[in-house]
Amino acid sequence: MKNKDIKTYLENQLKKIPTAPFLFIGSGITRRYLGAPSFRELLEIFSTKVLKDDMSFAIYYNKVKAFNENINEENIYPLIAESIEKDFRRNFAKIRNEKVFQENKNLLEKGISPFKIQIAEYFKSLEYKSEKLTENLKDELNLLKATSEKNVSGIITTNYDLLLEKIFSDFKVYIGQEDLLFSHIQEIGEIYKIHGSCENPESIIITESDYRKFNEKNTYLAAKLLTIFIEYPVIFMGYSVNDPNIRKILKAISNCLSDENKRKRLKENLFFIEWSESENNDIGSFYINFENETIEMTKIKTNSFTPIYNAILSNKRKFSIKVLRKVKEQLYEIILNNDPKDKIEVINVEEMDNTENIEFVIGVGAIKILKKGYTPISLEDIYKDIVYNNLKYNIEELVSLTLPNLLNNNSYSVPVYKYISEYEGILPEKFMNEFNEIKPVWSKWDERKQINYKNYTLKDLKEKYKNNDKKIVEYIAYLSQENIDLNELLDYIKELLIKYPEILRNDNQKSEDARRNENYPNFSKFRKIIKIYDYLKYKK
Repeated sequence: MKNKDIKTYLENQLKKIPTAPFLFIGSGITRRYLGAPSFRELLEIFSTKVLKDDMSFAIYYNKVKAFNENINEENIYPLIAESIEKDFRRNFAKIRNEKVFQENKNLLEKGISPFKIQIAEYFKSLEYKSEKLTENLKDELNLLKATSEKNVSGIITTNYDLLLEKIFSDFKVYIGQEDLLFSHIQEIGEIYKIHGSCENPESIIITESDYRKFNEKNTYLAAKLLTIFIEYPVIFMGYSVNDPNIRKILKAISNCLSDENKRKRLKENLFFIEWSESENNDIGSFYINFENETIEMTKIKTNSFTPIYNAILSNKRKFSIKVLRKVKEQLYEIILNNDPKDKIEVINVEEMDNTENIEFVIGVGAIKILKKGYTPISLEDIYKDIVYNNLKYNIEELVSLTLPNLLNNNSYSVPVYKYISEYEGILPEKFMNEFNEIKPVWSKWDERKQINYKNYTLKDLKEKYKNNDKKIVEYIAYLSQENIDLNELLDYIKELLIKYPEILRNDNQKSEDARRNENYPNFSKFRKIIKIYDYLKYKK
């Protein structure tokens, strides 16, 4: 098969999907353009730093193999890295005066592994130098860089190096699993470095212990990435078909899918690019089998990335990724306000690429109405409206546009049942996918408290804790539903809003006096009782 056939095929497949692709990039890309080592080669380099022996890697390899006879080649390397790291720590007194450690004393004082510090410095030293590349590789890199403007939604990578940050320079970078899990990702113009980065040595995943901790949270990471895998084409490049990291991530994502239609969509969205030195290019199906499930994707075997990059380039967005990310970050559902204070400008969409230093607000309506001024609906507005029921929102637009955005950006901690009960249409698909997460979860992490307070009423809590609103608010979540009087709960919520004007704010945003007040309720627990009220009052 010719490269032009591969380009035509992938181009046509990408056109069927309305979103620009995510690239899932592995170490093969770094090796190709930076000359970086493979996992084995990296461990060979660092094993000699410890044992000072030409046979150092073989010594580590045989030592690990002796205790793990049936382990396969891909899974043995983290165990070898674990052994090397232990020896690094054990022998650190002999190497502590080396320049790299003198320059990173602050990291050592924090207890960060000297092994990871040296690995980070090694990958920082790998720089793209065009004079070292063949003309073919230069052309490929130029094509890849061209995709960064309007053709690629985002990057997921297990690489530590900085090549992708340099190529996709306008993209926002999230380092490590924790950063990704606890951030409000926009799914556009972003790089997710799920195995860490040389910019943050502590984040690097390389030893068996690192991988074990990473895999413990794999389900949460998969849930975070699931929307991307369902709604975007995902192109895997620079990985072996047997890569254990890819298999584990795909298995976790597969476990999140019970709907057969979504499994079919997943199949249509996944493309695995397999590098081949020969000219026997090919396109076919590729299956990854797990215990009870199989994930199917398209495998493209090629001896050049040029047709792949050209296919991606052929599906161009109208606006740059930089602009789209800027707009999405500031995308609010808006309501009419006669005294606008935000910086708003009404422009034609064609002018957006040339617009700088304005805060974008996207709305639907006549320009003469927009120019009167709007203010964004905030999460605090939603909570207050549940309590006072005085903001007359357009329910159709609120449910279809605003709430999915607020849910996505606030870990689904948003009261929604009031609005759902008034909504007559079909709920948005994304809304329905996460519906179970929206329901308030009564406190189950402390069974003793649950047993102690399930028969209490709000009146009982007030009598027991007098003026200690902090405890009253906390223990409301342990009351049985049948013991909650909604009118009494609503009156108490209103009382707290008057008594503590800053109560809906994040604790870090409260005044010094509020933070010193021992009776001041925790803001997240206060929001939770509003969610409980909303659920009990309006659930269907």
